[in-house]
Amino acid sequence: MAIIGIIFCHTSVYFVIGDMESFNFYISSFYDCLRDFSVPVFVMLSGALLLNRKDSMIPFFKKRLSRILIPFIFWAAMYVIYSFIYQKVRNT
Repeated sequence: MAIIGIIFCHTSVYFVIGDMESFNFYISSFYDCLRDFSVPVFVMLSGALLLNRKDSMIPFFKKRLSRILIPFIFWAAMYVIYSFIYQKVRNT
């Protein structure tokens, strides 16, 4: 449920901004309200899964950093490429 709430968190924000009199606004606001529980629950579950670990801090952060840094660099590069292409198309 927390993962679904996080997905709603990232997708519903674009639909809430709009015409406040439309039916789509009310549906997207409903989904937007459902997502409010997801971030705290997701953080608590992540912390609970790390409670009984015996790793020291250095190996813990090295392992996590490599798993986070590579996708971050990839998606940051994709965003930069997309924004350059989008700006070029938009300005022509």
